[in-house]
Formats: sequence, structure tokens, C-alpha cells
Amino acid sequence: MQTSRATLYLIASLSLVPLFIFSLFGFYLDSDIYFQIDTLALCCFLFCLFVIFSYFKSFIFTTFVVFALTSLVIFSSISREYLDFYGLYISFESLKLYRELFLAVKNFNSRPALIFALIVFATGVFLHKTIFQKLPRFSWKGGALAFLLPFSVGLLLLNIHTTRNDTIELLNLVSDEKREVKLENPLMFFFRSTPLALRFAPISEGKAAENKARIIAKALRKNTLVALPEEYEPQNFERLILDYPGLEHKSSSVNPLAFYAPFQMGHEAPNKKNVILIVLESSRFKELSKKVTPNLLEIASESFWFTNSYATSRATIKSEQAILCSSIDSNLLTPFARSEGVYRGKCLPHILKKHGYTTAWFHGNTKEFYNREVFHPSLGFDKIYSKESFESNGYSDIQDIGWGVPDPILYDTALNHFEKQKGPFFAEVLTLSNHQPFNWDYKGFKFPLSLEELGDDIYSNYQRSLYYADDALGKFWRSLKQKSFYSQSIIVITGDHGVPFYPKDTVSNKDKFEVLFKVPMLIHVPKSSPRHIDTTRSHLDIAPTLLSLLNIREENSFLGRPLIGNNFSNEKRPIFLMNMNNYGFIYGETKCFPNANMCTKGQDCINEKRFSCAIDSSEDVEAIGQSSHLMKYLQLKTLAAFTE
Repeated sequence: MQTSRATLYLIASLSLVPLFIFSLFGFYLDSDIYFQIDTLALCCFLFCLFVIFSYFKSFIFTTFVVFALTSLVIFSSISREYLDFYGLYISFESLKLYRELFLAVKNFNSRPALIFALIVFATGVFLHKTIFQKLPRFSWKGGALAFLLPFSVGLLLLNIHTTRNDTIELLNLVSDEKREVKLENPLMFFFRSTPLALRFAPISEGKAAENKARIIAKALRKNTLVALPEEYEPQNFERLILDYPGLEHKSSSVNPLAFYAPFQMGHEAPNKKNVILIVLESSRFKELSKKVTPNLLEIASESFWFTNSYATSRATIKSEQAILCSSIDSNLLTPFARSEGVYRGKCLPHILKKHGYTTAWFHGNTKEFYNREVFHPSLGFDKIYSKESFESNGYSDIQDIGWGVPDPILYDTALNHFEKQKGPFFAEVLTLSNHQPFNWDYKGFKFPLSLEELGDDIYSNYQRSLYYADDALGKFWRSLKQKSFYSQSIIVITGDHGVPFYPKDTVSNKDKFEVLFKVPMLIHVPKSSPRHIDTTRSHLDIAPTLLSLLNIREENSFLGRPLIGNNFSNEKRPIFLMNMNNYGFIYGETKCFPNANMCTKGQDCINEKRFSCAIDSSEDVEAIGQSSHLMKYLQLKTLAAFTE
């Protein structure tokens, strides 16, 4: 009996190690009682597993203990990075991004996880030699009791956590702001997202609606849908389908976003100018200054400078889709590029190819990241320049800065490509050096003293990384202006998305969501007068704007509208800001964000389940109501692979 107690105490101690691991990675900082209940449930189930493995040979028991705790350390470390950047934990759905996760892990700070994993391994070896080899087994009766009791407690704790939202609402325990995913236990959050757990969960109204949407989307793909069901009919969101100057709305029972180009005598022919699109990694509007981004501001002073522009997403691949296809990937978790892979609608590269353009995409990371080797050709790109292309020409990993090929080398390669083109070309250059976590070895690059003196926190590193990226952009810009094709080129520069890191005490919680999505955006047209434009715009407007500047009229299903050019539109746009587990909505100066404190006293406010809205005009209330219907239709479009 005494020996069984020793086994019981040892297993109990081992099963409580997750409490220390989660503390190590800072998961308890903002936790509530439900996080602790969930973690205790995990400890109970881990206890049960240890009891089972205690019946095996001591070597197998030791191996399982080391494997279980080491895996928990690694999972916690990755979950911490994932949470800090995306505001979400890894779910079963996220496993579709397994290649991206493995490629990303090497670029993050894994030192604490490695140190602790080594400690776990060394401790396991020590315990194996000193205790585990002498570990007495439970009797079958004692083992059954040792298993069933914590297993029952674990199930009880799981049930308490499952009803947390009902309990919170009933007792009003916490504010809406506290109902955040970061209050969840990361491993239990993952478990609840697995097919096994979902199978035993009650079928929610939302899940039933999603299953119905998939059936409708399948019919859309096969072109067998005669008309949209009532919940997707365009009258539900007709206020948000804007007029498209130069095009006419197509009468379509299945695609309410479709516009076509009517035949017009004397229409001005396309001008065949080159188009160069520069997408700056992790660049927010907030950090633009002479101290950090002097070159970008200088280019902006010579361009159409849109000072109130937004990215539609937190993920680069989704932002690219918005920029190139003027459409929204409504998947909150796995990007469409990974879950589906092939885009079936019309995008800017498609249209330009039809008009005799060559199309190329440049990036310093591997083409398998976000499935770009499949997805980007489906957008209309002929040539993909990825890290593999550089390596085939003698590039070495030693030259990497951060996630891949440094921006200066990327820009030089793109310029060489431009010079070789004999006809009009379209190219996207997606930069990479300014990528989280920003603490790179910049190979002897000299920063100004004002940036060198900053600390070593992530925001200080972010500013230095921005400066490095801006310096590379400035050199590219000066070289570009010396080229013969410059005068016949339109250049667009924008940021792909923001990052969730902020200067201390200078960004309020209410403003953080907006700062995260607000990005620089400019369009440079040589020999045109520069202008600042402060109306609210987004990435969705870039593709239609370029077609307007090129005098190209083509049938499309774009959400955006031209900002300048022959067919510009000054109407309010519906702008969706897609986060990883929620979204915001902007309509003119009316802003709806998933923040409980969006509105201040004295403002016109709407608070609902989706978000809180600060209303600029009473006329915008109808648009907010219609936004949920438009989002529902956009989710259907995503499921249907954007089939037109």
C-alpha cells in the first residue's frame, strides 16, 4: 500500500507540471477561473494517461513522460507566438497550415522551449535511473480507482468550462472584453476543435447553416444553381453594391457582384503602361515618419497618397487576394489559398494577360509557403520568382535576413527582370525582410543613432526593421527612376497588414484594432500632379483603380471601385477588416470594431454580438445591418472558390 502511494504521489506531481509550463509561457497573465478549470481538467486527463503507462515497462513509461511533457512545452511555445501575432490559438483547422507552421517556427524565439525541453529530458533520464525503474505498479483495483476518479473529475471540469459563456451571461461575471480566446487553455482549445470533440458537441445553428452553405457552394461550382436562396439574395445587401463607372450591373441570379462592359463607340484604347506593385511586409501607417520611413514619405510626396487606407486581413496571402482580385477571403482561420488552392474568378493579372501583359511575382520566401506555387498561377501570374529561383542562380541561405532573401537582392532581381521585358508588364514585388520577430542580423547594416539607442523589445526591433526595409525601397526607387521604362509605368506601394505590437502607453485598447489594419497606400503616375486623398479606402480598390488608369474595361466581380482615373468613384465603400476570430466593418467614417468600448459617452452607438459601432451618420445604420448579409454572401463566394 505504501509503495502504491509513492507511485500515486509521483504521477500526481508529474500531472501538475502543465501548470508550471503554462506559467512559463505567460498564459496565466490574463487568465480567469475558467482557464484554471480547463487546465485542471487537462492535468486530470494527463494523470489518467500516466496511470495507464505505469503498467508498461519503466523505459516505455519514461519515454511517454518525456514525450508528453516535451510536446506540451513545444506546443505551448508555438501557441504563444501564434497568439501574440494572430490573437488566436492553433486549432485543428490550423493543421492545414502545417508546412507554414514548421517553416515559421525556426524564425521565432524558441530558446525558452529548447532549454525547458532539455531540462525535461535530463530530468526524465535522472528519474528513470533513480525512481522509475523501481516504480511499483498499481494493483488492478487500485489502478482502476486511480484512473476513474480523476477521469470523472476531468469530465466534470470540462462540462463546467463548456457552459462558461452561459454562466458568464447569467451571472455577468466578466465584461465582453474578457471573452477572448486568450483566456482559453491552448491545448484544450485545440482539443475542442478536433473532429472527435465536435462530433459529440451539439449541432449549433451556425454549424447547420455552414453545412447548408457548403451544399449551395458546391452547386455554384458545378454551375447547377439556378438562383441564390433567399438568405443570399442581393436585396439583403443592395445598398453595399456600388455603381461601377464605365460598367453596367449584370443581371445575374447567382452573382450579384458581376458588372460587364457595354460596347461603346469611340472608347479610348488601353494605354499599355507597365504596372509595378510593391507590397511591403508588416508595414503600418502609424509608424510612417522621417525617422523610420523617410524614403516612403518622399515617394508619397510625389504620388497620389491615400492617408486613410486599410488592409482587409491580418494575413499576407489574404491581403494579396484583396489587392489583386478585389475580393475577400472570408475564412477566419486557414486561408483560402491553402484550404482550396485554386482561385476560379477573375483577377487583375488575368485581365492584364488578356491585354498582352506579361505577369510576374517576386518574393524572398519559398513558393510552398501558403501554397503560392499553385495559388498564384491561378491568379494569373506567368512567372513565380521565389527563394527556389534565387537558389538555382547561386543564392545561399547564408545571405538570408530573417525569413529569406533580403529586400535589396529581391529589388535588384525584379529590376533586372523589368529591363528584359519587350512589351507591357505587370509585376508584384512582395518584400520580406520586415517580418516578425524583427530581431535579425542585418549583416553590418548601419542604423541611425536614434534607432540604435532604442531597446531590444519587439517594438524597437520593429522600428529598426522598418528602417531597413525603407532603405532598400529608397535605393530601388532611385534606380527605377533612372530606367527608360519608368516614365511608362504606374507604381503602387502599400503595406500588406499591420502587426499587433505597439509603443508603450501610446495606443489605447480602443484604437489598437484600427492601427492593426491601417496601412500606407500610394499610386505613382509619372508626370501627374501629386495629391493627398483622405477618404476611407482599402486594398479592394487597387485592382479597379489600375484598370481605370489603364483604360481597360472588363467584366468583373470586384468589391472595390476606382480611386482615380477615367472611371473613378467617390462613393462610400463597405470595408471589412478580417481578423483571425472576428471582423470589423467600416463605412465612410462609421466604424464597427470587435471592441466592447468602441463608443464613448455622447456618441451615437450600436452594440451587438458582432461588434460595437461608432456611428458617423444615421444613414449608415442600414449599411451596418446589410453588412452581415453581405458577409454571409462573401462566405458563400469563398466556399464556392470565387466561381463567377
